[in-house]
Amino acid sequence: MADPYLVTDPKTLAIGLADLCQIEPAFARVDPARVTLRAREAGFVALAKAIISQQVSVASANAITARLSDAGMLVPEAVLSPRMIRFARAWPEPPEGGVSARTCRRAD
Repeated sequence: MADPYLVTDPKTLAIGLADLCQIEPAFARVDPARVTLRAREAGFVALAKAIISQQVSVASANAITARLSDAGMLVPEAVLSPRMIRFARAWPEPPEGGVSARTCRRAD
């Protein structure tokens, strides 16, 4: 059975947003019509791309990740210490299809 809280379309976005508003009322300010739904790959490559793209423009981030990938350096072993690699591998895998609103909890 599909996760009813997995955000995949405008309807599930509205449901998830309503659930988040129950946990954190500040989310009531979010206009669902202005939210762009997009799928991203999972794992180390996605993490590296997210970090790089926060630092530079999208075009630059794409060029940097392409060069790292071409050089075989877009793998944990190329950029992390052995200790950090063990830590990263011990991190639990995200649920199938990503994180859902149901898995979010308010951090007081």
